[in-house]
Amino acid sequence: AWTFAGSGHVFVTAGTPAVIEIEDNPVATAPCHYHIAVFTRLFQVLVHPRAEAQETMCCADGAAACRFAISWSRR
Repeated sequence: AWTFAGSGHVFVTAGTPAVIEIEDNPVATAPCHYHIAVFTRLFQVLVHPRAEAQETMCCADGAAACRFAISWSRR
């Protein structure tokens, strides 16, 4: 997780959507284009080709964590 979070803390919640949170994200930029792209591509390759990550809150906007929801359609 250090690759995505640097000195921040990463928390993952499995489900639909899958949620990844990075507290104290040292590279937060609202929106976090880097993380959105990396999580989208990782999930497309490893889980489902139609996976898509969206940032639902960001440290750069004053949130406690950057939160990314990753979902995919099984159609």
